[in-house]
Amino acid sequence: MSVGNEVKAGTLIGYMGNTGNVIGGPLSDGTHLHYGYRPPRYDNNNGYGGFIDPMPYFEKEELPETSNSRWAEIVCDEGANVRNEPGGIWRTWFPKGIRVRKIGECRTANGLQWEKIDGGYWIARADVTGTVMLKDVEK
Repeated sequence: MSVGNEVKAGTLIGYMGNTGNVIGGPLSDGTHLHYGYRPPRYDNNNGYGGFIDPMPYFEKEELPETSNSRWAEIVCDEGANVRNEPGGIWRTWFPKGIRVRKIGECRTANGLQWEKIDGGYWIARADVTGTVMLKDVEK
């Protein structure tokens, strides 16, 4: 890839790693990717060498609506897997009946709707077969 190339969705632009100024140093789990954008007519004196925040150039993800309830309960007989990120690596398992506090962040990943819960973990609202895993409840 060279300067001036157009980047289309799905194009590999870099690899994530654990280098640089990550809290915890080289043994941390601070995997990240530095990405910058410098427009054609950039201001080299803006304090960032002409680079600007690239987020306005990304399409915004439509997040699924969520209820006003701050609590949910695991309702699947088999319990629910809890993950580090939506559709990510399995972290632990919660049995049926456990109540969790939602923090109000929802995402879609792997075709499923995910709720972020207290502790920074994610639970799918339903699995790929449509089995409901998480149901909103009053405290």
